[in-house]
Amino acid sequence: MWKKNRAAGTWKARSAPEEQEGIRLYAASRKNALIPAPERMQAVNLKADYRTNPIGIQTAAPHLSWECSGGKRQSAFRIICRNPFRKVVWDSGKRYLGIPFTAYLGPPLKSRDRIYWQVRLWNEDDLPGRWSEESVFELGLLFWTDWKAQWISGNYLPEKNLRYPVDMLKKCFPSSGTVRRARLYAAACGSFRIRLNGVCVEENSFLHGVTDTAKRVFCRTYDVTGLIGTSAEGRAENELTVELGDGWIRHGRTGGRIPAAMERKCILQLETEYTDGRCERVVSNELWKWGNDGPFRESSVYGGETVEAYREPTFPGHARITSHSAVPTASFGQLFEEEAPVIPVVTTAPNGMRLLDFGRVITGFLSITMDANDRQYLSARFSTELGEDGNLPEETPKNKARSVLSRLIRTGRPGKAGASDGAREEGNPAGKTRPLSLPAVLRETEDKKDAVPQHLAYYCREGRNTYRSAFSIYTFRYIEVDTQLPVTPDQFRAIPLGVRLGENGAAYRKAPQAGRRNPLLIRARRLPAFSLGFGGTAFGNAGMLSGFVKEMAASTDCVCLLRYFLALFADGQRKDGSFPAAVPGPGYPAVFPGSAGEDCSGAPIRMLWYLWAASGDYALLAEYYGRAASAAGRMLQRCGKSGLFTRSPKVSAQARKYITSPPPGSDETVPEATLETAELFSVMAKLAGAAGEREDAALFREASLGCLQAYRELTEERS
Repeated sequence: MWKKNRAAGTWKARSAPEEQEGIRLYAASRKNALIPAPERMQAVNLKADYRTNPIGIQTAAPHLSWECSGGKRQSAFRIICRNPFRKVVWDSGKRYLGIPFTAYLGPPLKSRDRIYWQVRLWNEDDLPGRWSEESVFELGLLFWTDWKAQWISGNYLPEKNLRYPVDMLKKCFPSSGTVRRARLYAAACGSFRIRLNGVCVEENSFLHGVTDTAKRVFCRTYDVTGLIGTSAEGRAENELTVELGDGWIRHGRTGGRIPAAMERKCILQLETEYTDGRCERVVSNELWKWGNDGPFRESSVYGGETVEAYREPTFPGHARITSHSAVPTASFGQLFEEEAPVIPVVTTAPNGMRLLDFGRVITGFLSITMDANDRQYLSARFSTELGEDGNLPEETPKNKARSVLSRLIRTGRPGKAGASDGAREEGNPAGKTRPLSLPAVLRETEDKKDAVPQHLAYYCREGRNTYRSAFSIYTFRYIEVDTQLPVTPDQFRAIPLGVRLGENGAAYRKAPQAGRRNPLLIRARRLPAFSLGFGGTAFGNAGMLSGFVKEMAASTDCVCLLRYFLALFADGQRKDGSFPAAVPGPGYPAVFPGSAGEDCSGAPIRMLWYLWAASGDYALLAEYYGRAASAAGRMLQRCGKSGLFTRSPKVSAQARKYITSPPPGSDETVPEATLETAELFSVMAKLAGAAGEREDAALFREASLGCLQAYRELTEERS
């Protein structure tokens, strides 16, 4: 070896001892570099009831979970929960468990309780890490006795197949002092938009999903601490307004016929705590002012909206007290999220109409910003595709409702003389006409069952106009615009809705459905809202959900969505134990028809198993295992009733008892349906074991093996 003499700039030979020592030191340094120091673990992404810092949760013993950062594996954890006065209400102590979740096991909590909690972890070497950042959860109104408010509605009784303008409810109330905490609890049958002192508290209630309101009504809790007014004199006036639209309870099929005369109603309770210890409550009752002369004249969740922006509400009447059978329960959180706005490309269709192309199919909202004069109009038609001629598909003579509405929007313009199809309105100058309302359109049609297309009719006020769809969900790629105003791309924005997928769900791309591949492609880490039928007529399709429930359960961001669908399937379960093909179920027969196929029962069973496997939440088993076992028991009763296959001499008598027929209208064959049933019985056996039901576990395990044997013999006979 040679070493360099830096001072002299020359080289000389190294002695043997020096060479050996250098090699030893070099090897030791490399070895230490490859062996890192013990890494301390820390809990991150803390969640209570599967959400980050939730307020208004419904359970008094929420499920607590976290993720591990650093180290190889968790060997133990400790949780400390404190109340707002920093007093410890529960200390779990050091628990030697390697699972990143547990249930709150402290003293029983009450409505409105607010708990701050932290987690400390120990790594694989039993070395403690740092305490996590403090997280918080807050309980909502757990019992009906906590509600002091009443259900209120517009001061009229709705009729079947008639649409009404959006109801507007208002309450003015004073406040004085410094606000420490303010919570607004709100629930509605219908869709609503809430404003407090002009600030929008809830822009679109659709983001929380839809339920069968006869069985479940979601209560949303809002933190409005910073919205309560204050003044230097110590007293301020506040204004709370609610706009109540049809939502799903009066939607009809894609905006057309309304199946029942259901009334729109809401219940609100605002609770304000001050620093001096006072607590004030504002509740919905007959003293609230009401009117329906506001800008929104029509609000169909699928049909579209008619907006007369120049109107100013007057609130001439008072609300009507009503009632409802279902007690409001906390929602599972905001299920859908708004994505980045999409700007269209403006072109001209062959028929001369201006066309907006957003580049892809979008389910979401439309936003428009433009300057206009009083009563200038803009009408729009929405479509997911173009016709062969490059125009939006023309209406067929059979669908007269669509033709009438399109003709009225295009010809019945305010300020245009000779618009014979317009309806005169009291207070309008002579010659000022507007399109007929949707009820009038339906009365002019021969077949009221025909669907009305998604549309927008907007009549401007003087100056800057800002519109954002509040009571309708549009599914479109193209929009045909007819207006007196100039059309530029920067005036329009499409706001898509989607579900955020976690790391595990990001790798998923295609979902099997009814034995074939679903052509729907899921974008990286995003699940489009239209993939779940949101904005269409097949929301909560059981066959579609079965294909990707495993990937969604592995994503912590999708757990709330699956819990939501699991609750909807439980609400729609039939007396014989079967689940509907799509949810919401019985409350919406005109849009969500049911089916009794085994693939429909498979989606809730898989949801329950994968949620349990991911969370270890025994509360899920306690609530839903009985329903899943009932559905599986019905499936077991239907086995062995497949016609010729049950009498085939080539299939053993034992196997014939487990042959399963495919559901009506399915592309599956008898062997494929039998294999599907075997997999579901295997999942049920696991669920029964987790729930401690040993007899059920043995029964379903035997049924699974029997279905597998039947599948083998059927495939051998077919080959």
